[in-house]
Amino acid sequence: GHQRIFFVNRACLEMVGRTELELIGRPLVDLLTADHRATLVETLGRFLAAPQQPADVVTLKCRDRVLCITFAWISPNDLTQGLFMILRDVTDLARKIEELSALNERLQNMDQMRSELLTMVSHDLHTPLTAIKGSLEVLLHEAVGVELSRELLGIAQKNADRLFRMVSDILDLARIEAGRFRRRREPFDVVTLLRGTIDRLRRMAQEREITVTLTAPDDLTAVSGDTLRIEQVFTNLLGNAIKFTPRGGEIDVTVKDTGPELLVEMALAA
Repeated sequence: GHQRIFFVNRACLEMVGRTELELIGRPLVDLLTADHRATLVETLGRFLAAPQQPADVVTLKCRDRVLCITFAWISPNDLTQGLFMILRDVTDLARKIEELSALNERLQNMDQMRSELLTMVSHDLHTPLTAIKGSLEVLLHEAVGVELSRELLGIAQKNADRLFRMVSDILDLARIEAGRFRRRREPFDVVTLLRGTIDRLRRMAQEREITVTLTAPDDLTAVSGDTLRIEQVFTNLLGNAIKFTPRGGEIDVTVKDTGPELLVEMALAA
């Protein structure tokens, strides 16, 4: 209870936002705010109870600063001379540690996502490759008729297309991560692009007995964009529509001219 403040340097006054007149003669543990008093009492108590042991270092947030606080004897051989309370402003260091910790967490999450993506991609690539390999093995080693040969080649082609799209998506992802992803802009015909998409997915639709119709007005507004990316969007949308449409259903692909833009809708027919 005798540890009172006798001297405070200017740096400390700036840290705690107090004047020398406010502090001289007050208990040392009242140097900061009332919220910090219990922590300082506990830390100072341990220091006084073990004068020969290294002092604890405690880190506190005071106002908008982060302070690192410890105690030291003025003269280890004569404890009656009192002690120093040493404050170090580590705000910038604490902020950098916090930023590094957040960055490390992000990197760990990205690493986990990359690992999960690799597992998923490996599994997804294996499926079409197995179908292609199986079809070709039957064609090469078995005596099959024309109809079965055509069916097996169709399976191989469908899965080769699927494999090509998957590899293209993976390459796009790699380009995006590397900052080398570029979009091209060129005039294109939306209806022609949609017809091509429908033709590519026709077999998939037929297997589920789904009818796909295309409705578009004449003389559409000219548009420009990256045809490869737009084609990917159309393929993903129509592929999902086919997957989630009940067997025997009908999907309406509609193009509407809204003035400055074209609206493409893919919906289950009413």
